[in-house]
Order: sequence, then structure tokens, then C-alpha cells
Amino acid sequence: MLAFVSPIFLSSSISSNSSVLSSFSFFLYFTLADGLYKGVDNKIKTMAEIVVSSSRNPLGGGPSISYFDRVMSERLGIRPLGRFIQILDESGRVGDRSTNLRNVHIPLSVQTLQAASKGKTTFQTVQVAAKYPLRLVTMPIIEDGRMVGIVQVGSPLEGVEDALHQLLLILLIAIPAALLFASAGGLFL
Repeated sequence: MLAFVSPIFLSSSISSNSSVLSSFSFFLYFTLADGLYKGVDNKIKTMAEIVVSSSRNPLGGGPSISYFDRVMSERLGIRPLGRFIQILDESGRVGDRSTNLRNVHIPLSVQTLQAASKGKTTFQTVQVAAKYPLRLVTMPIIEDGRMVGIVQVGSPLEGVEDALHQLLLILLIAIPAALLFASAGGLFL
């Protein structure tokens, strides 16, 4: 025999469940987003550190970006595909760039150049001529206490943006469906 469930009880139960599910969804989304962005930052920072540590004279005598591409691929098994690398002089002029940067211009703002001249590494997200934004680290090359060049390493955020979009879509479908099933099941208690 079916028992009658008060509409007020059902309404407050749905409201309470939706609050819990919404809070969990926000927590899940923002925790995943933070982890994915930190992962990208760590990867591009590591690549920049490798380039900086190997560069003594960024515009002359030092190894070229194509050399780094080859060494990373042959010796370390790492293919820097999807990573953009450019080395600039202390005034911000491009000295060398990775082969995948043929027609892409990575911006260098005045604030970023000033931070680099003070020895600071900066992270920023910029929009270039692509659908997805580019996460960029700018790291100074310091020699004898002064900045002699700048390394910029960037990575498109396509994978991060796609993963977050898919999670959002799943949550937008799953939360209302879970509430619908829970309230329908509550009618038969």
C-alpha cells in the first residue's frame, strides 16, 4: 500500500538534496580545475627551467630551440609537441623559437618584462590566434646577477578546457537526473 507523502516534506527533501549535490559539484569542478591548471603550470615551468639551465648566451653560442626539441625527443623520450618555446633577449626581442611557432606570436607585456628583469617568473593565460587560450610561463635567464635573456614556454589549454567542459556537461545532466530519481523513489516509501 502506498503511503501519502506530504508535498512540503518532499519539497524540503529535494531542496536539501539539491544543496548537497550542488555543493559537491562545485567542489568537484573547482578542485579538478585547480589540479589540471597546476599540472600544466608544472609541466611548462619544468620545460622553462631546462631551457634556462642550458642557456648561457641565449642569442649567440647557446643551444638552439631545435636542439632542445631533438634532445628532449631522442634522449628523454619527451616530445615537446603542444609546447611553444621562445627565447628573447633582455629587451624582449625574439632570438629563437620552437619550430611549431611559425606564425604564432606569443605576447610579452611590459609588466611581464619588468618582472623578468627583477628575476621573477610569471605565469599568465593569454589568447593567441587559436580557439583555446595558452598558458604561458616567462622565466628570466640570469647570468652573473643580471638578466641576459628571457625564456617563454607555453602550452594550449585545449585538454584542460575540454575536460572541464565535459565534467560540467555531465554534472548538469546528472544532478537533475539524480534529484528526479530520488524524488520519484521517495514517492514509493
